[in-house]
Amino acid sequence: MKAFTHRLTAGISAAVIACGVFGALPVTAADTAFPLKIEGDKLEGAELWTSIYETKIPDYSGEGFAYLTNAALSFTVNAPADGMYAITVHGAQVLNQEGRYQTVEVNGSEYHTTVPYTDKWTDFDFGMVRLNKGENTLSFVAKYGYMAIDYVVVSEAEFPDMSKADAVPCDAKATPETKALMSYLHSVYGKNILSGQQQIYGGGNQVQTTIRYDAEKDACVDSDGKTYVIDKESKDTDEQGNTFYWHCTGEDGQVYTYSTQNRNYTYNNYDNDVNLIYEMTGKYPAIQGFDFGSYCPCYRWDDGVADRMIEWTNEKGGICTASWHVNVPPTLASYTLGEPLDFAMTTYTQNTDFVTAN
Repeated sequence: MKAFTHRLTAGISAAVIACGVFGALPVTAADTAFPLKIEGDKLEGAELWTSIYETKIPDYSGEGFAYLTNAALSFTVNAPADGMYAITVHGAQVLNQEGRYQTVEVNGSEYHTTVPYTDKWTDFDFGMVRLNKGENTLSFVAKYGYMAIDYVVVSEAEFPDMSKADAVPCDAKATPETKALMSYLHSVYGKNILSGQQQIYGGGNQVQTTIRYDAEKDACVDSDGKTYVIDKESKDTDEQGNTFYWHCTGEDGQVYTYSTQNRNYTYNNYDNDVNLIYEMTGKYPAIQGFDFGSYCPCYRWDDGVADRMIEWTNEKGGICTASWHVNVPPTLASYTLGEPLDFAMTTYTQNTDFVTAN
């Protein structure tokens, strides 16, 4: 169905009078003005709700609101030009305290955000999306759903004033290399797009091998009889008291890690994605993202990410980004510093008394 706009203008008043005489007038591209506001209960597929079962959320803007359950809620936007547009949902979410994943589909492409718990009408930012000139179909898809929608606002995207950016690092002690990188980023800022690829971390892209530890020979040997250098400091014993070593190294410098499940050695092909891009395009991406997730208290092991970042920069001439998953206990009082921390007993949401500023 066509989107309804809320514009208190003489033109709308005239249109209403005309409708009484000549019937309904269709909404066309020329009728669309931004920001565009669509009442939730006017969305295609919507039913009129005035409460979510026993939960009342007063002060909705129209006769009621829409509740995203098991069917999509859709509307059409007639955009005056190709470009970026912002989507804001004035809504509520009273099902999950930790937040609920929501999806909006724009001309067949999906965009996602996590909507926090709130029993008051709140503006949820669904980000910027690209619309084509003319008719565009937008749908809130019921994948996780259960979001109340009072109204939706689509507006032309606002961009920062890029002329205010400069190439001076905020760190007065920045190295010459850092200053050079900052200067390059400034030169392409707002003009070009740098390609990038996020790298897996920890146990990702694991490759199985035939390498096994031979206790009689006290050596790591593969099925071809090739031997590997044992890391003697990684000696350990399994539940049956059998000795093994966590790590061994090949003559090419590749480090292999012992698998307690299969009792063989494996390695992680962290460069799998960028190598695939190179095979398909003949070029590496300009940026590669690296994750220090293995360093969180749940794992506490070095997967070599620092060395890979140095190699990517020094040998490939690439740009690095760094990220880290801060997995912490929901309450610090329930955890003793230094004790093993099971992943299932952690969170990286705001539902914790851990303060990152400290």
